[in-house]
Amino acid sequence: MRSIMRSTAEANGRNPRLAEAMVDAAVDSTLSADQVLTLTTSEAIHHGFCEGQANNIDEVLQKLNLQDAEIVRYELSTTNKVISFFLNPVISGILILIIIGGLWFELQTPGVGFPLMAAIVAGVLYLTPFYLNGLAEHWEILLFIVGLVLIALEVFVVPGFGVTGISGITLVFLSLLLIMVNNQAFDFTFVSSERLMESLVSVLLGMISAVIIVILTWNRVLGSRALQRVTLANTFASKEGYRSSNSVEHLIGKTGVAYTRMAPSGRVMIDDNVYDAQARDGFIEKGDSVQVIDQSTFALRVKKV
Repeated sequence: MRSIMRSTAEANGRNPRLAEAMVDAAVDSTLSADQVLTLTTSEAIHHGFCEGQANNIDEVLQKLNLQDAEIVRYELSTTNKVISFFLNPVISGILILIIIGGLWFELQTPGVGFPLMAAIVAGVLYLTPFYLNGLAEHWEILLFIVGLVLIALEVFVVPGFGVTGISGITLVFLSLLLIMVNNQAFDFTFVSSERLMESLVSVLLGMISAVIIVILTWNRVLGSRALQRVTLANTFASKEGYRSSNSVEHLIGKTGVAYTRMAPSGRVMIDDNVYDAQARDGFIEKGDSVQVIDQSTFALRVKKV
């Protein structure tokens, strides 16, 4: 930067030493260690660093003898206006809220489709403007996807809530934050503290708001008519008199093997026949020996031998 300032000043007939002092305080002994040279308008004119002062475009054209020049004014296109709208931290926070809330409601009510669709649309509207603006790098988007995959694994595959879920939430949070700021592989040299704090607050508010909305509206959603139309409300419990048409009481006490992985539901093979079953405790891997201990409404209840 120092060499660029010197060469640019020399090419334009300016004082190269003063130009260098504008980026390096060590050049000028009158400046402290954390200061660089700055000039007011009058000082810049006095030292020959500018050719004059103008208060508007007409004065600029007059000083440059360009009164008859054609002026081309740049205006944002409709596309750029839309991108600028979605780059607003408030809008980004709302989109994060929709992403997290939509994924949560879809996981709790699989098959409904609308929450998942809302989350996908919000994700596209969140990522696309930052990508087109050069802020969202490929690795940041990949980080976001990996975080979602880890959360899905925690919900559907890994029992309990541990390292996988925490890692997924952490990656999603970091990716959403990094996408909003102009960092270069965690280099925040050109990111102002105000912008970083603005992005952090936006992501935090979006995630916290999503959690609050889920807590406040979950019971209402479960009891809504719209959800009852697409979900099964009745349990058909055996204590209410419901029984499977195919009685398997004769299998109680028999042993077999897990035909599929049971987490905790799955299938077991007993006497070369496959039955729906549910593990009494924890998870049972495919091929493990099992014993039938009871019969639920539509499946056998088994334990690992």
